[in-house]
Amino acid sequence: MRLLIIYPGAIGDFILALPALKLLKQGLDASYLELWVERPNLPLAGMCNAVSHAVALADSGFDCYPLPERVLKNLRSFDRVVSWRGFKNEELVQAVRTHHKEAHFFPFLPDLPDTHALDFRIGQVTGLVGAAGEVEPVPRLDCPKEQLRQAKELLREQVGTGLPVAIVHPGASSDRKRWSTAKFSRLLVELKKVEMFRVTLCFGPLEQDDPELTALGASSDVPTLVAPDLDLLAGVLSCSSLYIGNDTGISHLAAACGVPTIAIFTVTQPECWAPRGPLVGILRNPEVDDVIRGVRRMMQAVPTLHTKLL
Repeated sequence: MRLLIIYPGAIGDFILALPALKLLKQGLDASYLELWVERPNLPLAGMCNAVSHAVALADSGFDCYPLPERVLKNLRSFDRVVSWRGFKNEELVQAVRTHHKEAHFFPFLPDLPDTHALDFRIGQVTGLVGAAGEVEPVPRLDCPKEQLRQAKELLREQVGTGLPVAIVHPGASSDRKRWSTAKFSRLLVELKKVEMFRVTLCFGPLEQDDPELTALGASSDVPTLVAPDLDLLAGVLSCSSLYIGNDTGISHLAAACGVPTIAIFTVTQPECWAPRGPLVGILRNPEVDDVIRGVRRMMQAVPTLHTKLL
């Protein structure tokens, strides 16, 4: 069976939806799964073993209304269509269902205030597929070997070798979600005293021109790594032993890559948006000492944390 899933949302939203998307494929016994997602999420779709093909939403034509005939024809080529886009657009929903009897639309936002987004998605999908399948309620992404090789090469060039890498990512999509730069600066000083990691600042391609963040890099006396794209950033995180960051899509990416993760929340609700992963610690409006204690708790929980060498 050919299954099409249309899923809008930023990096973190997409990662939290991965278990539900896998459950849909499994529960509907789909041999082919195509995703229409936001363009930044295309590399992540390639790291999800359940996905056969991914298309940028902007290229799919699904953002046009009325829907072009080519889009309707494409929709009809799938046995099932499940969309988290357009739920409130009654005209769009009716137009799609007129041409495709097996099209389903879900609301994007949770309807209960303290429901975690991942659990909400799984609940939506379970309502459609019933008890046809089970899936681990943790997002997982697997970096290809070539991606890991390039990441290790970048780390050796920009960070060096000899100690496991602890990544500190101070960026976020909005200033409100950012822990203060002053606290990040003090955190870098205290992390260096742990002496079991090569502490490294990490910026994405959109953050390297942020004057506040670049000033932090210039004054911290720690290596600064700039990942040019999401593929390579995922590889860098997968090669690291520890990650510390804000409530941001990159924190979700670290957790999904299996990296021990400490996520700092300021204004948003971790009950709804916390990263899910094998080992994730959540801190709400912490002081620097709280984060250091979180790092030491993580080291106790994972005795091999500081033995992962490049």
